[in-house]
Amino acid sequence: MGFSAVLGGMIAVEVIYQLPGMGKLFYDAINSSDYNVIIASVWVFSLVVIIFNFFADVLIAALDPRIKLK
Repeated sequence: MGFSAVLGGMIAVEVIYQLPGMGKLFYDAINSSDYNVIIASVWVFSLVVIIFNFFADVLIAALDPRIKLK
């Protein structure tokens, strides 16, 4: 569930240490007002968070016997 915090940390680390990656691309797009890249990056980050949350929910449901699927 904390994967979204990892994505935020990724952006900060890539910007501070000048590492190439999605976080640096997103930061550079914001600074240069490249709206297409900003929209695509937010879409990709959102999709990744949704997918990881889905897998976390499925894993919790599979491991915890108190949770029943209806």
